Amino acid sequence: MEMRSLFGFLLALVIVVSSPYSATTEVLYSNIILVGATGDLAKKYLWQGMFNLFLEKSSNDHIFHFYGSGRTPQETAGPALQKILEENVKCDNIDRDDCSVRRRQFIESTEYHQLKSADHYVSLTIKIEKALNALKVNETGTLAFLSVPPFTYADIVNNLHEECRPPDSWFRVVLEKPFGHDTESAEKLSRDIATSLKEDEIYRIDHYLGKPGVQQIMPFRFDNKDKYDQIWNKDHIERVEIVMKETLDCKGRMNYYDEYGVIRDVIQNHLTEILILIAMETPSNLTDRAEHHRKKLHLLKHVKSLGSDSCVIGQYTNYNTQVKDELKKDDDFQSVTPTFATVAMEINNPRWKGVPFILMSGKMMDEKSGYVRVVFKQNILCGSVPANEFNSCYPRQIVFVTGNSDTKHPILLVSKSLPEPNVRDNLKASNLESSADVFGLKKSDYFSYNLVESQDAYSNLITAAYEGRRDSFVGTEDLIASWKIWTPLLQSIKKKKPRLYPGGKSNSDWLNVVTLGNKIEYLYGVNVIDFPPDSVNTKTIPSHYRSQPLRTGNLNQVIKKLADDIEVLAKESVELNGVFHMALSGGNTPNKLLTHLVLHSDAFPWHHTHVWQVDERCVDLKSNLLNFNHINENLLQYVPVPLHNIHSMPVDLVKNEYEPGKDLGSAVYGAEIENIVPNESMDLILLGVGTDGHTASLFPRQSSNNLENDLVALVNNGPEDVSPKRMTMTLDLINKSKNVAVLVTGGGKKNIVSVLKDAVKDSSKWPITGVELVDGDMAWYIDHDALL
Repeated sequence: MEMRSLFGFLLALVIVVSSPYSATTEVLYSNIILVGATGDLAKKYLWQGMFNLFLEKSSNDHIFHFYGSGRTPQETAGPALQKILEENVKCDNIDRDDCSVRRRQFIESTEYHQLKSADHYVSLTIKIEKALNALKVNETGTLAFLSVPPFTYADIVNNLHEECRPPDSWFRVVLEKPFGHDTESAEKLSRDIATSLKEDEIYRIDHYLGKPGVQQIMPFRFDNKDKYDQIWNKDHIERVEIVMKETLDCKGRMNYYDEYGVIRDVIQNHLTEILILIAMETPSNLTDRAEHHRKKLHLLKHVKSLGSDSCVIGQYTNYNTQVKDELKKDDDFQSVTPTFATVAMEINNPRWKGVPFILMSGKMMDEKSGYVRVVFKQNILCGSVPANEFNSCYPRQIVFVTGNSDTKHPILLVSKSLPEPNVRDNLKASNLESSADVFGLKKSDYFSYNLVESQDAYSNLITAAYEGRRDSFVGTEDLIASWKIWTPLLQSIKKKKPRLYPGGKSNSDWLNVVTLGNKIEYLYGVNVIDFPPDSVNTKTIPSHYRSQPLRTGNLNQVIKKLADDIEVLAKESVELNGVFHMALSGGNTPNKLLTHLVLHSDAFPWHHTHVWQVDERCVDLKSNLLNFNHINENLLQYVPVPLHNIHSMPVDLVKNEYEPGKDLGSAVYGAEIENIVPNESMDLILLGVGTDGHTASLFPRQSSNNLENDLVALVNNGPEDVSPKRMTMTLDLINKSKNVAVLVTGGGKKNIVSVLKDAVKDSSKWPITGVELVDGDMAWYIDHDALL
């Protein structure tokens, strides 16, 4: 017998002999096997959870022995496990005077045993039997925790069943997710495991169910039936938000993450399980696993089917770079794996019909947080509200905080406009006097509760598995029912391009959504609901401006119409010629349009699009005045335009001393257009209009030297301009275009729009009037603020 094993054996013997109960009390002996004992999860969470179980359950008449195991030989893994235990098993936040002594006992009761071949499982059983026989004790049971990839489950479970199953006591196996990646794979994995284990021996662990905030949900509902059951329904609840946000990226997990993505990683399991706890009918007995299981399955059968319009997805901008680096992918590899998703779910039963359950999770978010927010309807109109008195006129919501496990922060918040809840002994009321807002209310406007003592999710679940409490674990029927909901959605978005987002605080409102039942879309730049009617009589608005088609409306309507028209032109051009040439003007006016194109770019033929510049300032290439930087920041970094299809104006070739119209840079850009664009005829040129009537970088009374004969020219706009030197397309080139769209927005343009309406052509006075296409179509996109 190894020295460490011998030491543990002698220690156990001393405890038994010295116990005052040993002669009269039956001594129990429990074996815990952790497969994957030196892995990252074991190091961070599992061994601490095992220690907490040891602290809670071990005594003079209940002995534990822990076996860390894996495929690595004893010589290597044994010392590694000892180091993990010494460095990661802590007494912090544990209120026990004898914790350090007990910690040493735990470490001495733990040893490594290699489990690679069937012989290793046999030798483990022999080791366990020798210990039992030497101590003459009964075995309570064996708990095996598999912290290994799912493809290894079947072999390990079979070996444990064949060689290590205790003959006269219970046997339980805890399995870490993922439990398949769709319905078919989950069913196969379940069948493979079922050949060795009974259903009540399988404990599929979802660590999120062990989080203290999640574990408050069902007790809260059960203990407050008389106060809340009558308002826990569609008549009183507006929506339920289930959110898990992370600030970390996916580095170090790409081999797993790029195959699974955010929906499979956390939404199909963690967040769906929370939805079930919120929405299922409350069991009459919380300890009745069978009743809990029946009600859970009944709810899942009524979840409305999910299609692609039930979900929006995103991906942080650095994700593809990280995938390529970590997985050694080619430069042209593009992953569409989502790192962010929001899903709107609806339950088609009498209690919940029409209530959106919004599940959101993502990497590289603005904050690390997790919560369940039940928002009640505000359908009461109060003529007066007594001062300092809470009633139904105030916002009403309940928040279960799932991201906290300590005693410092609230874990349950209930608006004081709702009935004061009954809570259990593991919670204590906290007095929040801060005026800071929490979901629209001051902290002092809530009944607020903290944990009495810190709790760890894995500790909660390891103890639950040891005690045989299966209500916090995922059963086979539950699992398959859940996958049947999610698999069709995952198939429908399999090739959908996620919206790119920068990550962190820069996300701003980029990922905000709106929902209608179980339909969902991004809010920014997306028209989900009808625009409100304008305050003007639309019958008086003409259909043309300067004899050309006019598209008008409020700003969002104009931007959407222009974006839709550009997409139609692009698709038609690609279908006819295999390519779409689009030239974009500088300035701030196009930014909202570019953003809208990004948000609705799923069907846009970006791979066949060439992006050109209409004009550019001759400034340093890092300057925020550079038009190209605005185009890149608002469009190019988010859409898959090939790099060789992006044509920035070469202002770096402009010299300090130059003669307008004779610069090398403008000649180079003109030659590039001649070589690439058939007949120098752009498919679309987007122009704006300045308050002085200029367009592109063609300003009033500008020198006309070479502005009409060359395709591109260098101009000097005068000393008053922050950037007097500019490169611009000339009217000669613009007028060769197949299509020109002129975008004019904002109240600041009212005067020039009014002046230009009936102005005669005079390109020297108003350069925009010089845009007259040789053989093309021109249209004006002017919002109401500028037009009326």
